[in-house]
Amino acid sequence: MKIKHTFHLPLLLLVLSTSISRSQPLSGNYTIDNLLPTSGTNFQSFNDFATRLATDGVSGNVVANVNPAIVYFEQVTFHTIPGAGPMATVTIEGNLATIEAVTTTTDRHVIRLEDVSWMTIRGMSILYDPTSTGGFYGIQIYNSGSHLNIVNNTILMNSTSTLHGGIVASGSTTSILDPGNFDNILIAENYISSGGYGISVYGDAASLATQIEIANNYIADFADNGIYIRETDGVHINGNLLEKIANIISSANAIQIAQNANINAVIENNKFHILQQDNGTQTLRGIYLFNGTGHRVFNNEISVSALTTGNFTGIEIRTSATAPEISFNVISCEDTAAAAGNFIGISEELSNTNSVLKNNLISITTPGTGTRAALKLGTTSTVTTAFQSNYNDYWVPSGNVALKGTTNPTLYQTLADWQSTSSQDANSVSIEPQFTSPTFLLPTNPALNNLGTPIAWVTMDIDGNPRDPGTPDIGAYEYFVSGIEATTASLQAVISPNPTAGRIRISLPENISGNICCKLYDYTGKIQLTKTLNGSGAVDFELNDVAAGIYLLEINCGGNYGEYRVIKTH
Repeated sequence: MKIKHTFHLPLLLLVLSTSISRSQPLSGNYTIDNLLPTSGTNFQSFNDFATRLATDGVSGNVVANVNPAIVYFEQVTFHTIPGAGPMATVTIEGNLATIEAVTTTTDRHVIRLEDVSWMTIRGMSILYDPTSTGGFYGIQIYNSGSHLNIVNNTILMNSTSTLHGGIVASGSTTSILDPGNFDNILIAENYISSGGYGISVYGDAASLATQIEIANNYIADFADNGIYIRETDGVHINGNLLEKIANIISSANAIQIAQNANINAVIENNKFHILQQDNGTQTLRGIYLFNGTGHRVFNNEISVSALTTGNFTGIEIRTSATAPEISFNVISCEDTAAAAGNFIGISEELSNTNSVLKNNLISITTPGTGTRAALKLGTTSTVTTAFQSNYNDYWVPSGNVALKGTTNPTLYQTLADWQSTSSQDANSVSIEPQFTSPTFLLPTNPALNNLGTPIAWVTMDIDGNPRDPGTPDIGAYEYFVSGIEATTASLQAVISPNPTAGRIRISLPENISGNICCKLYDYTGKIQLTKTLNGSGAVDFELNDVAAGIYLLEINCGGNYGEYRVIKTH
């Protein structure tokens, strides 16, 4: 007997409907392209992609390539992605595609990651729409975020509002300054222009943000803070270039480490260049250690080369007894035009910070009517214990090595004055560094060679060249200086251009000709190039095959010998 199967129509429709709506988790390669129809592998908008991720999740690595031929006008929020993990990550490859949105007081983001983990946003161009009526966050990591990479994006704000931030991690949709829960976040190689904040990460005091890396970003013309960090443990701020070019009159910090729960920050290899001229009566700071303990600040370059109005402090420590270790930094105010403001190298804002200052180079030569000082102590500081300082170079020929207080300050004009009163800086010097340029703070004065003291955790300089393990150089750069005595160095050649991008010309004295043996050594003493040239007058020497860095060129011609430092820029 045959069994007859009977299907009830409503039940059949329910089964079919359920099977159609239940899509598979995403895995593999996809596109975001408004010029193509929606399909199994293409999404016409960022919102379509975000909705699918939140609904169906992922089962493997997902890469979404964006068509850069289109400008996407939309705000998008990515929510928690089911299934995301180390073997199931989500990457948006922007390919320099542009996304723009009109933001408001309640919806300030262009791209928001809300409680998202294991995601990368790379290569997007994010623009501020001038018709916006409220705050602006180019990319916001909201509420919580883990294992996120924000890399190689361009964010242009065209604004000086402190309500605007390029990349913001916070716990509020309407505030940059609100705590959230964050860990394992990389923010690297982004270009961020203007706005109040370039990059801001605000963790939770009860659960500090950890494994935060901010590296190799270019941040320009911020009105408040280039990089603002709060409630983190061990944030690493490395290799960033921050510049103030436009005449935005504001009190601003290139890098600020805020509040006492914010601990163990490492700030290294950053450059902050002030190229603007007018800052009214406001103060610009390079690195502002507002509070917290365990901070290490080293191998940073901070320069002022054009400021005529406004005040400047290279590194400022606000709170007493925080005891940061500040070493191998170079702070320079080099300009021939007079400036009316106060220029200070390293300052404590209130009282004894117990900062450890070693191997720092501070040069302030800008003329003008304002106060000039390498060190500034708080009004209530104790001179003998305010800083723990030694092996520094303080060059302030028209100012003071140190001062104490703000109103009617006590001045210590010379290094000897400061040493005798403070009992600090016994091995420090006051030597003109003779920088390569106002914005390339590599000293050329051989009198500064090997005057520093070793610090175990600083083994490389700002360019990645190894520090001399016994007698390192003061400042951010380790550099070669000839060891040949003047009576022995019989070859008086001229090397130009120096620094160079790839080729130098060796100009020889008239009486020198024949075979010229040239050897180029790196910092380890290893020969990188050996060439024998023939000629007289001037010969060219190609450096295209060596990496950027500082080298020692040894020249020998007919028993005439000389050594010359050569700088390869890129």
